[in-house]
Amino acid sequence: MGRLPCIGSTVFNSIFSRCPDFVDGVSIRPTELDLAFSSSNSIKPMWSYCPERVLVRFKFLEAVVRLALDKYFKTKIVDSCEKALERAF
Repeated sequence: MGRLPCIGSTVFNSIFSRCPDFVDGVSIRPTELDLAFSSSNSIKPMWSYCPERVLVRFKFLEAVVRLALDKYFKTKIVDSCEKALERAF
């Protein structure tokens, strides 16, 4: 079994803290980053090689989707989930 690339909450927060247009302190604050990380990491891994308390690729993508929906869709900046994801990327 090889090593699986993953990131912890500190690295996750560091990545998004370098995006001032995304983490604006209004619609997305650092607490939302922590919530997205925790929510995406709340389900126990299905596979024995999937580490706990870190985000692997699909969990990282889930967290990004959650943040995009919170920032753009729930605040009615865009009118669809697809547009929220396009805007985030």
